[in-house]
Amino acid sequence: MLLDFRILGDVNENGMTKTQVMTFTIPIAETEALKRLFTRAGYPLSGISIVPFAIQNLLKTEIVRAAGQNTCCLFIGRDWSRITIYANGDLILSRGIKAGIHSMIDAIAEQYRYPSQKDVSPPLAMEDRNGTPSDKQDEYYAVAQDDFYRFLSANSTTGTASMTEDGSPVDIFQTILPAIDRLIKQVERTIAHFSLHFKRSGVSNILISGRVTANPAVISHIGFQLGLPVDVLNPFPRPHAFTQKVTIPDRPAERESFVPAIGIGLSSNELTPNFLFTYRHRESRDRARQIRIGISAASIGFLILLLCGFLWQENRIAAKTAEVDRLVEKRDAYHVPLTQDLVMALYAKMNKKRGLITTLSQRYFSSAIIAEVIHLTPANIQLIALSADMDAHSQKSKKKTELPVAIEGIVTGDPIRFETDLASFMLTIEDSPLFKKPVVKNKRLQFLENRQILRFSIQFELA
Repeated sequence: MLLDFRILGDVNENGMTKTQVMTFTIPIAETEALKRLFTRAGYPLSGISIVPFAIQNLLKTEIVRAAGQNTCCLFIGRDWSRITIYANGDLILSRGIKAGIHSMIDAIAEQYRYPSQKDVSPPLAMEDRNGTPSDKQDEYYAVAQDDFYRFLSANSTTGTASMTEDGSPVDIFQTILPAIDRLIKQVERTIAHFSLHFKRSGVSNILISGRVTANPAVISHIGFQLGLPVDVLNPFPRPHAFTQKVTIPDRPAERESFVPAIGIGLSSNELTPNFLFTYRHRESRDRARQIRIGISAASIGFLILLLCGFLWQENRIAAKTAEVDRLVEKRDAYHVPLTQDLVMALYAKMNKKRGLITTLSQRYFSSAIIAEVIHLTPANIQLIALSADMDAHSQKSKKKTELPVAIEGIVTGDPIRFETDLASFMLTIEDSPLFKKPVVKNKRLQFLENRQILRFSIQFELA
C-alpha cells in the first residue's frame, strides 16, 4: 500500500484556521497489474482513479451542480452500495456497504419461497442452510430477478409479479421496502457520522446513481425517508457546451450510466487524484518546473542584456555615421585647390603664429611663475622672498648646477604642525606642472611678535 494525500484548503474550526488534507491509500499490486495489462494491450495508462473521484470531477467542473456546500452521493449497485459525501466539491468521506439490488431481489425470492411469512427480512447477503451463497440462483431467484427489473422499467409503485405457490400476488415495491429502508438507515448513520466528526451541518441534497434510478418511486421513497431533496445523478446538464455536441439519452438511468466515463474523462493531475502520479511525482514535477523557470528567467535576462547592448551599439553607430556624414559634407563644401604655394603660405602663417606664442610665453613667464607660487601657497604660510634665474632656465645645456627658482617664507600656526605643513607645501609644489624637484635648503625656528614660527628656504627647478 502507498499513502498519498491532497491539500484541500484552509477551514475555520472553533475559531482556529486549520489545513484540511485528504489522505488515501493506493493498492500498489492492483495498480501495477492494471498498468502492465494495458501496456501489453498497447494502451499504456497515464493515470488510474476511482468512481468517487470521477464524481468529484463532475462537481468541481460544475457539470453536476450541487444544491449546497455538502452533497451526498448514493450508488446502489448489484452486490453492494457506496455512500460518498462531498464538501465544496471535495471528497470527504466514502463508505461501502453490503446492501444493494441483490438484497432487494433476495427479498422478492424469499417472498416467493415462503408466502406465509409476510415480514421476512432476509440478511444482506442471503445464504442457505449449508452456507452456500446465493450466487447459485434457484428458480425463485431467477423469477424474482426478472420481476424486479420489470418493476424498475414499469415506472410505477406497483409491479407485475408472479404468483406465489398459494396463488396470492406479490407487491414488489412493498416487498423491497425493508431492504431499501436498511440502506436508508446506513445513509442516515453515515451523514450523522459526517456531521459529528467533521464538524459539519449535514448534507443539503442526495444524488442517486445505479439501476434503481429507472423507477422514480424508489427515488421518491428514499427522499421522503431522509427528508432531503433527492435527484438522479445527471452528467448531461442543460444548457452546457458539452451537451450541444452529443446525443443525450432520454431515460435517467441511461444518462446516469455515463457518470464514470464522463467523470474520468475530465481528469487531470491537478484536479483528480491519480494513483500513478502521487505526491512524490508532484514534488519531482514541481522541482523540474522551478528549474525550468529559473533557466528561462536567466535566459530572458541574458537576452535582455544582449538586446540593450545591441541597441546601445546601434545608437553609437548611428551617431558615428551622422558625424561622418557631417564631416563629409563639410569636406565636400570646401573646394580650395591644394597647391605648393598654398602649402608654403599656410606653413609661413603657422610659423608666425608659433613665434608670436613663444614671444608671449617668454614675456609673461615670470608672471606665470609668481601667480602659480601664490596660488599654491596655503593661508598659514607667508612668503618673504622669491627669486628666479630666468637666464639659467633659457639655457639649453643639461649641466646646470644651480636651481633657477628659490622662495623664502615662514610657517605660522600650531608649532606641532610646522613640519607637516611644510611637507604638504612641498608636495603641492611638486604636483604643479610648472615646477619640479623642490628641495628645502634650510629651516629654523624663530620668534616673531612673541609667537614661534618656522622660517624656511626652498629651491626648485622649472619644468
